[in-house]
Amino acid sequence: MTNELAIKILNESFSTESFLPEKTALIFASENIVNDDIETFLSRSPSDLIREMKAFMLEGMVQYSEEVDSEFQEQADDILSKASMTFDCFESYLKMHEKLTEESKSER
Repeated sequence: MTNELAIKILNESFSTESFLPEKTALIFASENIVNDDIETFLSRSPSDLIREMKAFMLEGMVQYSEEVDSEFQEQADDILSKASMTFDCFESYLKMHEKLTEESKSER
């Protein structure tokens, strides 16, 4: 599969009426494909991809939180902390899936 075809498939499947989180993921996936190549993208583990996306998303959230009025800073910090924990949860879940997939393959 070419990079162009991969991005075309993603755009046809996810960009027509997608909601903001899906649009953000689409941009991130497309950038990964362009920067790394589709074969590299597909060979990476989902937990590595989500870890990388977490860093990207949290960087944006930190920048936004720095612009918040000081009276709302505590709430912004709390949201940032909870978002980080949510990404950690997704990453752990994917690692568990990867571990069981690996163990299942070794039993065959």
